Amino acid sequence: MLSLKCYLRSGIPAVLVVDDAKGGYHAVTASGYRLGDDEELAADIRVVFHEEGGELCPKGISRLYVHDDRFGPYVRMQLKPPPDQYGDTVLERVGPRTGDPAQGAGGKICYALFPLYPKLRLTARELIGLGIDMLPVVRSILSVEERAMLNVEVFFIHGGRYQRHLLSGGLDEPKRVEQFLSGTALPRYVGIVRFQLDDGALVDIVCDTTDISRDYPRRAPVPAVFPFSGKHVDHFQKLLALMAP
Repeated sequence: MLSLKCYLRSGIPAVLVVDDAKGGYHAVTASGYRLGDDEELAADIRVVFHEEGGELCPKGISRLYVHDDRFGPYVRMQLKPPPDQYGDTVLERVGPRTGDPAQGAGGKICYALFPLYPKLRLTARELIGLGIDMLPVVRSILSVEERAMLNVEVFFIHGGRYQRHLLSGGLDEPKRVEQFLSGTALPRYVGIVRFQLDDGALVDIVCDTTDISRDYPRRAPVPAVFPFSGKHVDHFQKLLALMAP
């Protein structure tokens, strides 16, 4: 689910191939989502990497917006997680019970296909894995109370747009932002692993999407780390120096 959320947040639609339980397959396009809120609650997405001993907890999705050529665009759907590791994720209709032409739409998700720019070589799952690698470093600067507030967002973004985002972010240290942007050569697209305290950005792990994932050094696609508060810079520099290949 986190991979799907990553691509949708990045403006990359998902073609979902579903088994409609009637012996047929059908393709729909997911183009957006709504985060859980007070009106529509959604449990956090929990991504556990047992081998690394880590867990990422992004905010959950309460609904997907799906284009189905039988019912039109913006059909509201939900993802129902599998009951266990051997189960299937199911796409279910969310809407009025009476007179709904799309009632019963959806089904078991068999495949998810993503149209990607050729130079975007890192996958969402690999981006998530880099986030797991960086999780112990991020947690080391936080108190026990802050760790309970920690969540993460992963997404791809045009390098120039990311630069504009930092410049217009209203940070307290514009010179540090200027120094970072002038001293860091970004590819056309970057992958961002953003650790947050609730909705406040804490640190960005900036990844080169033109690089490829590798076993060693696994963190090679990470050209930069940008803390949003200057008080964390020295701490990250010391710990990242120990992790550098």
